[in-house]
Amino acid sequence: MEGEFDGYYALMSKKTDIPMGDIVDINDSRDVVEKSFQTLKHPVKIRPIRHWVPEMVRAHVYICILGYLLRQMLHFLIKRQGLSCSVREALISLRRVKLIQIGDDKDKVLETDESE
Repeated sequence: MEGEFDGYYALMSKKTDIPMGDIVDINDSRDVVEKSFQTLKHPVKIRPIRHWVPEMVRAHVYICILGYLLRQMLHFLIKRQGLSCSVREALISLRRVKLIQIGDDKDKVLETDESE
């Protein structure tokens, strides 16, 4: 009997005019938002905001949003290519890729892609 309801949860709403499917969708959206915040903070290792100057707060939020945007773009590209790796696994693999730019006297840039 103990553990019979493990993995189950109930959703309640005061609004009786909303279909049950919409309540589940709203709850799932909340989960997406929570995971998005976790994504914003974890890979970039952003610490809590300890800024009081408005420009610093904006810069902090900008970095968080930019990190999330890049993660979502990588997720989209992985999915579009039909790859079976997670964003984390892809980022670990991409650590080995390096782009070296060498400029000459005429401001011409020669690019090489070095992979270890």
